[in-house]
Amino acid sequence: MSPLPPGPKRLPVIGSLLDMLPSYQWITFDKWCKHYGDIVYTEVLGTKFVVLGSAKRTEGLLMGRSAIYSDRTPQTMMQLMGWDWNMATQRYGPSWRAHRRILADHFSANVVSKFNPMQTQHVLRLQKRLLETPEEFLDHIRHGVSSIAVTYGIQAKDSKDPYVETAEETISSLSHVGRGFSASSEICTTVVPGGRFSKKGWALEVVAKVVNQPWQFVKDGFTSLKDYREGDDRTEQEQIAKGCVAAAYIGTCTCFFSPRVSEINEIVSGGGNDTIISAVQTFVLAMAMYPDIQKKAQAEIDAVIGCNRLPDIGDLDYLSFTETVVKETLRWQPAIPMGVPHYSMQDDEYDDFFIPKGSMVIGNS
Repeated sequence: MSPLPPGPKRLPVIGSLLDMLPSYQWITFDKWCKHYGDIVYTEVLGTKFVVLGSAKRTEGLLMGRSAIYSDRTPQTMMQLMGWDWNMATQRYGPSWRAHRRILADHFSANVVSKFNPMQTQHVLRLQKRLLETPEEFLDHIRHGVSSIAVTYGIQAKDSKDPYVETAEETISSLSHVGRGFSASSEICTTVVPGGRFSKKGWALEVVAKVVNQPWQFVKDGFTSLKDYREGDDRTEQEQIAKGCVAAAYIGTCTCFFSPRVSEINEIVSGGGNDTIISAVQTFVLAMAMYPDIQKKAQAEIDAVIGCNRLPDIGDLDYLSFTETVVKETLRWQPAIPMGVPHYSMQDDEYDDFFIPKGSMVIGNS
């Protein structure tokens, strides 16, 4: 049998627990990958971890061997808090496949262009608001992104829209099971009075609201994901559709924990809220930190577009540097640094390494 991948020293019983910080674990994982290589193995209190530190390894396992690695790690606390509808954390099985089929039908790369006109309309409105009151850019971005209603068809009224606030409360509930999808959240969660578990009732309420409230509002009207198939149980299909649109909407109007943006939020707004973040805000931060890059991108836009109109999606092919800057923003400060941990469903041999069944497999962006 091939050996386990290399990794940090493991103590009896606790394994690498002392090295596994409760937050910013992606930084620890990055250090490990630089020291041991781009596939690292360790254990913490009996839980097996495989950390992938390169695109080659991540694609090779999570995509190339999806039949083995499409499962998700058990998320007991998230299930208790009502997140069992979320495909990103569901265990592999019929429900996961049904959710994935619907989302792929509407949001895969070859069909999302149907949303371009709507996105362009809202981007123009966002640009106007930024021009009029640039000091309120955090609220403008928050409202602008959440206004692109590609699921329920509900237009956000303003930055205090109740549907947006409900979605943000829902994301905030994740803080009770660790920062984002914390790799050790299942291990470190404590059941103590006043602790994370005691917040379960509140979390159940807000999570149920984000799934049911907007769906009920448009149930008799239009929704882009109203797919019921002949012969399927309608109640089950409705639950699947509700889960799909809730996941898509939350992913649209909020973003998960990006540490540098939370720092700038604290500076600008006086109170960092890790749930009100987006890749657009990260882009603004990057342009503020690197004005020379901003000037170069602006020069390209001026050369291609001129001064008589604003850019649109059709100009993207001619704005190679600007597109690269946007993509670099996503690489520089990824919103979900560790992605969603996967779970190996069987023993596997990969590139002369043995990966045991039941390992938490993390693509460390």
